[in-house]
Amino acid sequence: AGWWSLNRPDLAGVEVRSIAVLPFENLTGDTMDQRMIEAVHANLTRKLGEISALDIKSRRSVLALRDSGLSTEAIARELGVDGILEGSVFGTDSILEFGFSLFAVVPEEKRLWDKTYAEEVRNILNLESAVALAVAREVHAAITADEQERLNRRRAVVPEAFEAYSFGLHHMQRFNPEDLNTAVEYFERAIGLESDNALYHAALSRTLIEAGSPHGDMAPGEAFPRAKQAALRAVDLDESLGEGHAALGQVLNYYDQDLGGAEQAFRRAIALNPNSATAHAALGGLLSRQFRTEEALAEHKIAQRLEPLVPIHSGNVAVESYYLGHYDEAIENATRSVELDPNFAPSLWILGEAYSAQGMHDEAIAAHERAVGFNEAFSAFLVHTYAAAGRPADAEKLFSDLKLSLRESSDRQRAYSLGLGYAVLGQRDSALTWLETAAANGDPYLQSIKYMPHFDSLREEPRFQALLAALEAVGEATSD
Repeated sequence: AGWWSLNRPDLAGVEVRSIAVLPFENLTGDTMDQRMIEAVHANLTRKLGEISALDIKSRRSVLALRDSGLSTEAIARELGVDGILEGSVFGTDSILEFGFSLFAVVPEEKRLWDKTYAEEVRNILNLESAVALAVAREVHAAITADEQERLNRRRAVVPEAFEAYSFGLHHMQRFNPEDLNTAVEYFERAIGLESDNALYHAALSRTLIEAGSPHGDMAPGEAFPRAKQAALRAVDLDESLGEGHAALGQVLNYYDQDLGGAEQAFRRAIALNPNSATAHAALGGLLSRQFRTEEALAEHKIAQRLEPLVPIHSGNVAVESYYLGHYDEAIENATRSVELDPNFAPSLWILGEAYSAQGMHDEAIAAHERAVGFNEAFSAFLVHTYAAAGRPADAEKLFSDLKLSLRESSDRQRAYSLGLGYAVLGQRDSALTWLETAAANGDPYLQSIKYMPHFDSLREEPRFQALLAALEAVGEATSD
């Protein structure tokens, strides 16, 4: 179709406010590694997301459709956007050229803009900012003075450091222990080559957080202090980088138990990038811990809108809906999550809980047995499901097996699981002792005891009431 000329398209009746940035086509041969192109795609998506007047779908949602074979219009429908940005990369070792095309897809596909950019690798961040500004202007999106100032900043990178950063992003996104550890090495290499780049420190922090989670094999006591140090360094280097604040919030929430500080960090991250589904979901999780369920649900719905093809967000909407007693909505969203990923155990878990609350015991058992098949951590909930369905022998047998498997476990949720099982089987003293242990361990999911019927046998116990009051007091204190 050729590049943009003086004949601008007729924009009458066309309004683009939501955009998906499709993966770039690599036409460089061996000149530019695909992992570096992926990093440019990720950063351009992020920089567009910093423009509050635009609704930018996340890279994760876009990549979910990369090999779908769908047309541009079909991809737009799947993602719920009215604009598509395509890109291709070509050039030489010294100069890289990027070609971009912007399309409106509602009410029909129409090419709005084409442009090429040529830059050295060291100026790649400046190119990303220039493209983000050009797209916003082309669709007449309002840009605030702060957004304009941030996107106009010039920053050169050390090419070898950006390459290491790109390789780190590639491995981080695989979310398994080996790749997470490799990503940490690459990010540390990038920092060694260019220590004053906040982007690298923020990426290192996020990766260490994942490495210290069930996705990785690093001890939390090692991972989280290092993650906090990297996040603080990122914020110190560039206070306007949302990723640094989001990573700091995660550490403060799940490791330091500083819920007030975590909320402040998450809200700053969202102010800097309102299109960050990660930050909205993290804030939702924090608000849920504080029993601010309606607010939590609202944040998870924003994350779901920004990343409609990522199953965890529909699952989170289902959880908060369940806590609010909206069981039909919980079933609807959990079902959608499982349709996106049939093996996603957390959504199978909440689907089973919602079914059980509706008295649909066969469906509840089927969902929970599938969840346990993928992740044994959900076994304690299946104990309750069996008991609620009138299968006490199965409940007792499963809990007996669970106690044996947890005997040597260091999982922070071990105490919660044991407390739940004992509560279901009527052993109240043991249940309360383990729940108090879970509270002492800072279990971030303990707030569910307020809503779950699994703990109904304990609600008149003074120790349970004291535990619940302490949890509610933490939530009230940090929400002021």
